[in-house]
Amino acid sequence: MTTQEYYSLTPDSTGWRTLPYGNKFYLGIDAVIGIDVKIGNDARIGNDARIGNHARIGNYVKIGNRAIIGDCAGIGNCAGIGNCATIGNCAGIGDCATIGDCTAIGDCTAIGDCTAIGNCTAIGNDARIGNHARIGNDVKIGNRATIGDCATIGNDVKISNYATIGNDVKIGDKQTTEQLNDYFISTYPEKSILWKWVTKNLMSPGWGNAISIKYTIGETISEPGAVKSDKQCDVGLHVFRRGIRPEFVGLCDCNHDFICLEVEVNREDICFGGLPGNSDKLRVKKLKVLREI
Repeated sequence: MTTQEYYSLTPDSTGWRTLPYGNKFYLGIDAVIGIDVKIGNDARIGNDARIGNHARIGNYVKIGNRAIIGDCAGIGNCAGIGNCATIGNCAGIGDCATIGDCTAIGDCTAIGDCTAIGNCTAIGNDARIGNHARIGNDVKIGNRATIGDCATIGNDVKISNYATIGNDVKIGDKQTTEQLNDYFISTYPEKSILWKWVTKNLMSPGWGNAISIKYTIGETISEPGAVKSDKQCDVGLHVFRRGIRPEFVGLCDCNHDFICLEVEVNREDICFGGLPGNSDKLRVKKLKVLREI
């Protein structure tokens, strides 16, 4: 159907129209609806709203005035989209989620069920926000960032690209992930004993796109290109807090045959020390291999 065809449907006495497939919906003034859009029952589309091609609007959805829904976006049942909000192409908004006024959700970003996002917040592309999360006003969340289930993020918080915040975490107002990383680094002593998991021939497993390095007992290993940042997966040597096995963070299954080395790391050489709910794996620029456990 075209926008003109939607408006040609005769509204009832309360302004509701009935689609050819039986669903009732409310259509505000001067809205634009793209091709191949599916509109659920009892959905409300505000004045001057824009719905992109191939979008899917669930049942009981409320889309505010001047809101923009991108192409191929999906809005779950009972979700609410605020006035002047923007939902990117191929983004997904979960059931019962609410998006505040003037908030922007990037392309291909997924917002979980029952999550509430405040006003004037910006979330980048390919981000993942868990179920039942609470995101405040004026928050900036970068591309490919991940926020866990039931996390609470205060107002004016800045979360960088690729940052990961765990489940059930609470972050207060006006914090940044750079500040939080600095704090986690500061909690380590001047010298720390950490764990490095390697293969039987003392090579790093090469998880992800990492280049395998040999960790000979007694040697000092360094990565001069490593710099301090709030990005866990970046250039550097990745080690674990003592007691943490690689399967605990999803890098392999529990039937692996990796061996564990004790390594010594100076606090000044820690590049990523952790974020709330994500502090088991560190990134460092230099370490000394002590012994096999």
